[in-house]
Amino acid sequence: MDTARPCHEDLVVDSCEALGAELFLLRLILPGPDEAAAFQAGQFAQLAVPGHALPRPFSILRSRNGKLELLVKQVGSGTAWLAGRRAGDRVATLWPLGHGFRHRLAEDGRTLPWLLVGGGVGIAPLIALQEQESRRERLRLLFGYRDRATAEASARLHPGLEVLLATEDGSLGFPGRVTELLSHVLEEGPARLFCCGPAAMMEAVAALARERDLPCLLSLETLMGCGIGICVGCAVPRPDGGYALACQTGPVFPSTELVPGGLA
Repeated sequence: MDTARPCHEDLVVDSCEALGAELFLLRLILPGPDEAAAFQAGQFAQLAVPGHALPRPFSILRSRNGKLELLVKQVGSGTAWLAGRRAGDRVATLWPLGHGFRHRLAEDGRTLPWLLVGGGVGIAPLIALQEQESRRERLRLLFGYRDRATAEASARLHPGLEVLLATEDGSLGFPGRVTELLSHVLEEGPARLFCCGPAAMMEAVAALARERDLPCLLSLETLMGCGIGICVGCAVPRPDGGYALACQTGPVFPSTELVPGGLA
């Protein structure tokens, strides 16, 4: 079950740490006790950006020691503003939103290992899931990046964790896409898949799940407007011909509840 009611408040910046490869770790100071800021891996926060009509959604990486941690990649003027925040600045934040992995996890009687497959900033909710399931045996992380620089910058988020890496340019770890690495790992046997990353990557993971009849949960990185189901800007097609709102029903969905090719 998801654990906390959303809070909307101007949060004070504790730090904004440059990781490299245009990635930043933004830490926001949370008011009140830590238990009031509990979240489930897969939930997200909405951050308002001055001069932009719509806030920006970010998967929650961690909430600990009185701080909310978010992974930010600078890709435009909005994320550039966030990346430029310094200690003492304030950011209007609404969190935690949506439903996480646990909310959508339906055990089917099969005792399967867990494979957490991430790409880009999509590694954030998977790191959160690994930390919340740290006692679980047979859980592996498979992360994919463009190159060594991005992989090494991202590794600063999970020191000490064992991760199977893939880089598209072959500069570190498995040479190729993380979905190719996943295919190799699945040769060892079936697994329960958890995935977040670029749409094309998640489509490929969902296709592997369909081919092999594997349970698969996808945490969508769909663009969201309000984050609370009013603007309907994050509607995704369902196999029954209807639509689901990623911010309300998701952002985590079983792959069977999404139309193949509907994420692109």
